[in-house]
Amino acid sequence: DEAAFVAEEVQRLAKADKPVLSKAEGGVEGLPLRGFAVMYRTNAQSRPLEEAFVRRNIPYRLVGGTRFYERREVKDLLAYLRLVHNPFDSVALMRIVNVPPRGIGDRTLAELTRWAGERNIPIYAALQLIADAEPCLPAGRRDSPDDSAHPARPPWREPVLSSAEGPVEGRADVGAHPFRTRTVGALLRFLGLANELIAAAKTASLSELLDTIIERTGYREHLLGGESGSLPDGQERWENVQELRTVANQYDELKLE
Repeated sequence: DEAAFVAEEVQRLAKADKPVLSKAEGGVEGLPLRGFAVMYRTNAQSRPLEEAFVRRNIPYRLVGGTRFYERREVKDLLAYLRLVHNPFDSVALMRIVNVPPRGIGDRTLAELTRWAGERNIPIYAALQLIADAEPCLPAGRRDSPDDSAHPARPPWREPVLSSAEGPVEGRADVGAHPFRTRTVGALLRFLGLANELIAAAKTASLSELLDTIIERTGYREHLLGGESGSLPDGQERWENVQELRTVANQYDELKLE
């Protein structure tokens, strides 16, 4: 593995207490880590190097770039995975509820956050309550074929709902939601997508689930271009997504449960 070799060489040269090469070859003795630089061709190649340095406890600084797991497209897809694993993760949900754009604006999200907060429930549960209040659901909203695929789908009239962060108080009197029909349609289409991905996670490997997320959300088109055109550096961002999938392949034996 190229990244492992580079990290091992850095570690070996930094620890050397005598020249490891002849003077004619530019011999070194115990170089400080700030004396090393590693160049790579594309941003996606930073990921294996970063992980190799972390595994060996070698401090590093990325110059002129962003660390792999802090890149926007990587954080977006990780947020989808977090949401699928735990729909009560409102931070993850709020990150990707309008990524790619679904016509859910900042004002809607602020109102949704307020409405859920007043009821002391997660955002995902608030979406379920909105769905329950609508007699005619948009075509995009689908319940999972198996209720067990819905960690947040128990009867909301019960007083307590268990979540990853502890018990969440439920309320029988939820009141009318404040959203217009068009906004409700957009929110419930997202809810349908989330439920579909939650169901897919029951049988998919991690890489299969990531592929499903990319396909069902249209994330590739979001980066590389579609009706709204491509994002800046779209190809480079897509390469980072491909690199994330390489990481997912390493964990295919694990299921999100």
